[in-house]
Amino acid sequence: MTPRGRSGASDGSETSIQEALRRYTAQVVLPFAITRGAGHKLVYANSAFCILAGVDSADALGQTIADLLPATEGRALTGILDRAFRDATELVDQRVGVSSEQSGGWLCSVWPVVDDDCRAESLGIEIREPAPWDDTLELQRQVAEQMLLGALRERDLAEDANAARRRAAFLAEAGRLLAESMNQASTFAALAKLALPTMGAWCIMDILGDDDVIQRLGICHPDPEKQKLAQELEARWRPEPDDPFGAPAMLRDARTSAITENIEATLAATACNPEDLQIMRQLGIGSLLTVPLFARKKLLGAITFVSAQHGYTYGAEEIQLAEDLAARGALALANAQSYDLALVHRRNAEKANLVKTEFLGAMSHELRTPLNAIGGYIDLVDMGLRGPVTEEQRADFARVRKNQQHLS
Repeated sequence: MTPRGRSGASDGSETSIQEALRRYTAQVVLPFAITRGAGHKLVYANSAFCILAGVDSADALGQTIADLLPATEGRALTGILDRAFRDATELVDQRVGVSSEQSGGWLCSVWPVVDDDCRAESLGIEIREPAPWDDTLELQRQVAEQMLLGALRERDLAEDANAARRRAAFLAEAGRLLAESMNQASTFAALAKLALPTMGAWCIMDILGDDDVIQRLGICHPDPEKQKLAQELEARWRPEPDDPFGAPAMLRDARTSAITENIEATLAATACNPEDLQIMRQLGIGSLLTVPLFARKKLLGAITFVSAQHGYTYGAEEIQLAEDLAARGALALANAQSYDLALVHRRNAEKANLVKTEFLGAMSHELRTPLNAIGGYIDLVDMGLRGPVTEEQRADFARVRKNQQHLS
């Protein structure tokens, strides 16, 4: 008896709560209703909702919202209820257009009642007409939204400007270092130290020689400990024609290329032996970005930027920075090659001039002896040792003597 008594008390308490809730919702000034199912059949509506719909409470129950309200309001409100029911989400102050031109529309709030599987089974609906302050709040919201968007745009522009300044400063410093390199040896040393401004980043530099023979420059790693490994590797790591990065790849297709996946397989394909592959792993080779070195429409080599982070994806700005850096490096390399070639031509010209001077010196010595004999004999003849000399003969002797002195 006691359990049944407690159960009865519990049922009575629950009934009184439901009755109190029913009386409260019935007296609420705002239109309030409850629908059930995806078709939004009305199972409860207070007097304010019935007045809004223009029907009696008894006639309204069991009808769908679309059938109960005028066409414009029914379609708009049904769309809001569909979204709340489908997503089992609460919607607050959703605008509902109405057919009356004098009305500013409705504001609808919807609260779903969900089952144990978190799926909506019923919807609580509250409808009200916008108050004057609603428009003010909406205007304030729009102004605040525009101000926020403007502030975000300004921040993005400032960040872009700062990034552009950092890139320009980085390129200017790289250009200065490359400009200080006159010959190929110093330019090679400067090129080997190029790297994108990323922690742990470094590069592999390949230069094309005569007949497209590839020369791999010394590796310069930012970590002093790993630099020892790099020096050990560079003595044996020779580029092969089928390598997927570096100058071999640029000879096949001279366009910027990135390798961000399957790095282990890529390294295994380029390593000459297991020991070299182990060193590559210890160096921390992540993603690879190969950029061609073009200057004066000629491929001079390639620079491969190495990221320490596996799977790192190079962004458009980083690729553009890499290409700008490679362009400056290629121009410095072309200028260094021209400078070295000019030095070779100068040495060849100086050598040829020296040979010419030696030749003329030897020829002058060889010609001086017979020319002196000729000059002496002309002097004797001019003195009349062979008989009288006419004025015409003396003029001829003077011309011979003048040419002899010029040659000797």
